[in-house]
Amino acid sequence: MISKFGLSLLILLSFLVITDGQWGPPEFDFGPGPGFGPGFGPGFGPHPPWGRRRGWRRRFCFRHPDHPRCWGMPPPDFGMQPPPDWGMEEPWDQQQQPQTPPQPAPVPAPAPPPPRPIPAPAPPPIRRPPPPPVRIPAPAPPPRRAPAPAPPPRPPPPAIPSPPLTAVPHGPPAPLARFVRDIKFGRLDATPRQALINSCTSRRINCRQQLSSATQKRSSILASELLIQRKFNPRLQNGIIEGRLNRVQQVKQQLLATSGLGTNIVPQNDGTFEEDTLLTDTQSIGLLNSLRSRNRKKRSGIYAEGFPTQIWPKQRSIPYAFDVSVLPANQNIVRNALREIETKTCIRFQYFSRKPSQNHIYYTKISSSTFCGLSYVGRVSPANPIYLSFSCPDFTGVVIHETLHALGVIHQHLRSDRDESVRMEWSNINPLFYDHFAIADAKMFTTYGVPYDYYSIMHYRAYAAAIDSNKPTITPLSQTARFLPILGQRTKLSDRDIELLNAMYCTSDGKSSLFYYYKIKNLKTTVRDLQAKIKSS
Repeated sequence: MISKFGLSLLILLSFLVITDGQWGPPEFDFGPGPGFGPGFGPGFGPHPPWGRRRGWRRRFCFRHPDHPRCWGMPPPDFGMQPPPDWGMEEPWDQQQQPQTPPQPAPVPAPAPPPPRPIPAPAPPPIRRPPPPPVRIPAPAPPPRRAPAPAPPPRPPPPAIPSPPLTAVPHGPPAPLARFVRDIKFGRLDATPRQALINSCTSRRINCRQQLSSATQKRSSILASELLIQRKFNPRLQNGIIEGRLNRVQQVKQQLLATSGLGTNIVPQNDGTFEEDTLLTDTQSIGLLNSLRSRNRKKRSGIYAEGFPTQIWPKQRSIPYAFDVSVLPANQNIVRNALREIETKTCIRFQYFSRKPSQNHIYYTKISSSTFCGLSYVGRVSPANPIYLSFSCPDFTGVVIHETLHALGVIHQHLRSDRDESVRMEWSNINPLFYDHFAIADAKMFTTYGVPYDYYSIMHYRAYAAAIDSNKPTITPLSQTARFLPILGQRTKLSDRDIELLNAMYCTSDGKSSLFYYYKIKNLKTTVRDLQAKIKSS
């Protein structure tokens, strides 16, 4: 039998069990803390540590919700408030929630954005059968044309281009044009051509050899030109002078080819033209163009008085200077020659102890046994070097001869009207020196209306370049015995030499241009008559 005390104890335990089941762990869950079971806040076991004094705990935790002992209690704003009788131990009803005193409204959290609707997948495309291909008929091929005939091969370009010319007249005056057609620079008739060929084929002369004297002469000229020209242009290269001498050789080769002798004769490559004259690049190109222009029109040639032979300014003194190689005794020879020119013409020379800045004549000495003197023809920029050996007889006349070349005067026997006064003995002329006897280009050199002169200091001697030195190569047609020994004199200026210089430098009446082709085909007239013919035409 159970006593009353035991029965009371049993009832009390049953009540506690029922009560503990009602006030057990809360239905909310804050998530498991580290090391704790599910359904409890961090740091608490399955039962609260305060025993059964839940009323006091609820009141304390309502005021101090952040206290560590209140972590297991529901928050005040969770939606469940304690009943108004705070001292009651009975559990409060969760369905009847009393009004709580006003509390500051919590800041609502920003609402999450609405979820984006997932687009429905696009329906698969409907596959349609491809349209049948449209066939375009191919265009008919064009009719085949007959192949064009191949163009004729172009002639090879000249080795040296012609320099551009501006403001150059296209021909001589109209009344003289009919005489120009008879001037055939570089042309040779059949009889003299055959005479030269016979000299080669008969083995009298080896027409393809280069004489040692010619090789020595070229080497001497090349060295002297480099030495002197570099005094005017220190940056001058060796190839400039070498190319200039090569062009002179090209002129000689073209001269033989134009004369019909190119396959029989090789000219002497001595660096000179007509034995004692040097050519500028412009002069060489002008001569080459004239020799190659056999098919040009009559009035298409260059017609400019003094071109490319340039004369010095009129009514002005011509400057000159000496190289250090010219000794005082040799300087006196040069001064005597210039004085001869000054006393008989209007030309004046002015000496400069140092090289002047303007164009001038520059006398220099060259030690050579192959020639007496060398000069360019006409004014040359920046200076006209005249090379003198001072080793030939009558050297004053040699200086006059070379100085006249520098003034623009050519050899007398190369005039275009020379066949009316002298005869070339072609059978006795050495073919290797054909350029010494070829008529000069009448478009480059003019006679200024002065007749042919046997006494001219610019004439060759009668036995020049002879195969047989006992026979002449140039024979005067008038009074042969009288004038034969006169040809090539180097003593003084002749009267017609003086007349020629005065016509070039001392007159301004236009005589030189009117008599540009004086005495071509026995043209004999005066300036007034020729002017009248030009006006009447």
